[in-house]
Amino acid sequence: MNIIPWTRCLLIAVLLIQPDYICCAGINDTCTDNKNCLSANHLTCDAQKCQCTQGYKPKARECIPKAVNDTCKDAADCLSTDHLTCANTKCQCDTGYKPNAGACIEKVIGKQCTDATVSTDCPLENSVCTLSKCACKSGYNNNADRCLKIIGGHCTGSAACDGDTHSVCKNTLCECAEHFGEKDNVCIATLDSKQCTPPKGTECGANAECDEKTKTCRCSSGFKMNVDTCVAENGGMTTSLTLAILAIPGLLALREAYGQFM
Repeated sequence: MNIIPWTRCLLIAVLLIQPDYICCAGINDTCTDNKNCLSANHLTCDAQKCQCTQGYKPKARECIPKAVNDTCKDAADCLSTDHLTCANTKCQCDTGYKPNAGACIEKVIGKQCTDATVSTDCPLENSVCTLSKCACKSGYNNNADRCLKIIGGHCTGSAACDGDTHSVCKNTLCECAEHFGEKDNVCIATLDSKQCTPPKGTECGANAECDEKTKTCRCSSGFKMNVDTCVAENGGMTTSLTLAILAIPGLLALREAYGQFM
């Protein structure tokens, strides 16, 4: 008797005492019927070859259940986990689900939620409950159930940055379009794109004025534009501090004149 010395085959041969078990073939070995293919579970003789049964695939000497992205013919090939189906000859998670550690779990973006203040409803980072459904926060795009930053994020075409209507794809990165600047990961109109009425231009806000020629806002002397506001050019000196410094010479003169009283 020519039995391949694998534990399972030997055990069967001894216990069943069937002399016709002349060979316990492994995966892809030649066979004449199913009795030859007892070296692993879910192994059968198909076209004179020991093959894994439907829904299983070979791994080493075993037949294991097919998983996400394995080839398939129909739904019966994809039964290893819930919400797995055969689509375009591949085992794929159903719509609304995503692969995770061999299973298909529900996607966060698009699922039902009840309260924007309850983080457990939409636990995905940078997501929020909007109109009873989980969605990415403003300034973030949904990418395979991840909320990724739009501005500064990678892109490959003109439509890749459509999560912000004022952004464009430039050098494979999403940037704000001309006359727009990034603030809190959102593109907003810059101060110098705002129309105003000279000379004061109260529409321009603090530390800004209206340019009489262009009739658009600009920062006052000593200030620079920070997207939609004007900040001190020295990085931190405020108007009140500037006035205090300008007043120092006068204070020194008073001290000199009335030193004995100060």
